[in-house]
Amino acid sequence: ISHYTSLVTCGRKAKLSKEAAAKGIHGGTPEMKAGTFFHAFLARYYASGAFDPDVLLDHEQIEAAPHLDPYTNLDAWQIAVRCFKAYTVRFDRGELGTTQGIELVLPRRPPVASPSETVLVEAAVGISPFTCGIDLAIKLTAKQAARLKLTRGVVIDPGYYIVDHKLEAARRQNTHDRYLGSLQLKAYMLAWNAAFPKKKASGALASLTFKLKTPDFLTVVVPPPSPADEAVLASFFKGAVVLAEHLLDWPNPTACYFPTTCSFLHRGCNRF
Repeated sequence: ISHYTSLVTCGRKAKLSKEAAAKGIHGGTPEMKAGTFFHAFLARYYASGAFDPDVLLDHEQIEAAPHLDPYTNLDAWQIAVRCFKAYTVRFDRGELGTTQGIELVLPRRPPVASPSETVLVEAAVGISPFTCGIDLAIKLTAKQAARLKLTRGVVIDPGYYIVDHKLEAARRQNTHDRYLGSLQLKAYMLAWNAAFPKKKASGALASLTFKLKTPDFLTVVVPPPSPADEAVLASFFKGAVVLAEHLLDWPNPTACYFPTTCSFLHRGCNRF
């Protein structure tokens, strides 16, 4: 859904981002880079347990995943390492129940899944093409769900949940509401339900880590999409498609410095 969000924000940025990705170029602001590192650490943590991120400084590791090269932005790397270490102290690996998927891309491609999964996912979400990357999918028993009241301060029922990790600068007045109404997470749940109809999501957990000097944490419980949510999502995609058809290369100059300076500013875009 990030591509469509980018289209609505700035057509040119969406176009340049897509071109860069096709060339295997992974850019982004320092803030985005820290988030990329942080997500990679957490994926490894939930896949195989605690580890020292410094092992990824090994040159063989960098060659295998050049977009995770810490030397491209050491400040971002250090922020991600500090937040990751704080996260693993606060939340043990088994705290989120039984893992159902890590960095799961939907719809899955054959032979992993039937070709019909793409049709089902796109129909459920309401747009084609559509892909999404789920950070973590989990299954919680009643006991595990109850434990989250102690570890994360949330009260939820047992079931299947999508977990989305976010690295944020600071907690803002509308942080909770922003994630509660997240179109991204609503779309992810629709996609998950279409791909796994026998494991329908009971909700999503936005797991926020604030990159303060002493990292802080917040988990927002996002309920399953309602018919109203689906209508909002359909309206959003309708507008994004219109913009893609008529204003794909249009630069939105009001987005050059908000919320952060665009990584393409004066590097492929002159604002007009």
